[in-house]
Amino acid sequence: MCDLHGGRTKMCGKPFLLCCVRMLMLRVSIDSTVIRAHQHAAGAAKKGEQALGRSRGGFGTKIHACVEGLGQLARFVLTGGQVHDSTQAETLLKEIEPQAVLADKAYDTNALLDCIAGKNAKAVIPPKTNWKEQREFDQHQYRNRNLVERFFAHIKQFRRIATRYDKRASRFALFVALAASALWLK
Repeated sequence: MCDLHGGRTKMCGKPFLLCCVRMLMLRVSIDSTVIRAHQHAAGAAKKGEQALGRSRGGFGTKIHACVEGLGQLARFVLTGGQVHDSTQAETLLKEIEPQAVLADKAYDTNALLDCIAGKNAKAVIPPKTNWKEQREFDQHQYRNRNLVERFFAHIKQFRRIATRYDKRASRFALFVALAASALWLK
C-alpha cells in the first residue's frame, strides 16, 4: 500500500495516476434525478432507445449517477422518469470496487445490500423506518453523500441538460457526458 491509501511508507508500485484514481473510488455516492423533457423530445422513430417515461411530475428522463470521492461523475445510466432509483444501482456498481457506497433510503433493498457486501464494501445507507430490524450505518460518513446532490445541481446549470430537447437517449447521454467533462475541467 502507498502512503495515499493507508498511511504506510511503502509505495503501491502502480503509476501515480492509477494510484490516485483508486483512492478516489474508495467511496462512491449513488443517486438519481429527474429531468423534465420538452414536448418536442418525444416522437422519435422506434430505431433507438428514448429513455422517456411518464411519472407524477410529467414526461421526463431519470439520470442515475455514481459519483466518486471528489464529486465527479464516474458512471451514469438513463431511464424513463417512472423507474425507481434502486433498480439501476447494481448496474452502476458493476465494474467498481469501492470500500464504501453512500446512498439515500430509496436504495435500502436487500438485493443492493447483498451486492455491496459481495464487493466487500461498506453500505452507508440509512435503513427505512418500516423495517423490523433497524441496522446501524455510519452517520458521520453519510454526510459526504451531498457530493452527488451537488453534482446534480451543477449539471442542471447546463440548459441542454436541465430541459431535455433530444429525441434519442444516446444523444442526451452524450450531452450529459460532455457537461460532466466540463465540470471535471473546472
